Formats: sequence, structure tokens, C-alpha cells
Amino acid sequence: MDQLITPDCETRALLAFPLPGCCLPNDRCGISTYQIHSILQAVVIFPAPFTEVECVSVEELNTQFRATLFAGAAQIPPSNGSCNYADLNMRLSAADDSGQ
Repeated sequence: MDQLITPDCETRALLAFPLPGCCLPNDRCGISTYQIHSILQAVVIFPAPFTEVECVSVEELNTQFRATLFAGAAQIPPSNGSCNYADLNMRLSAADDSGQ
């Protein structure tokens, strides 16, 4: 699935690593793991819930962390923003089609 990164959704941080705000298909803001995916894969030995680069809700990412050895070290504050997934996706598709 495409990652729709948008300034409409707040970027969060995991320690010193940014988790850019992204728009979920349900028009809620989430956070993207694309910038830190390889780091998450390297530090989480078992279980490894971070199997894909994804745009997820903060709650889902926190749930994934609770399943790891780092459960107490990484709890990200909730994200309450909203976005317009269909509009962002349409604008992104139009920019791709025009070669921008």
C-alpha cells in the first residue's frame, strides 16, 4: 500500500528517530515506519512484529512494541489528527501521471 505522508498528520518520534505522519484509508492520522524500518528490524529480535514498512495507527504500533523485549522503552503518545485519504491519493496519482 502507498504511504501517504502528509503535514496534516503529526510526526512522532521514537527515541531520536522520526515517525512521519501519514494518512490511513479511514481518514485518521497514523505514523509511518518507512524511515526506521531497518532499525526496528535490527533491534527487535523476537518476536519481530515490524515485518513491513507501513502506515499504522499509534495504537497499533504501541501494541506491536508491547509484544517485544522493548515494551517499556517505546510507548508513543496518541495521534488525534484527521486527513482526507481519497484527496491525498488523487493528488499524488495526478502528480505521478504528470511526471512531477
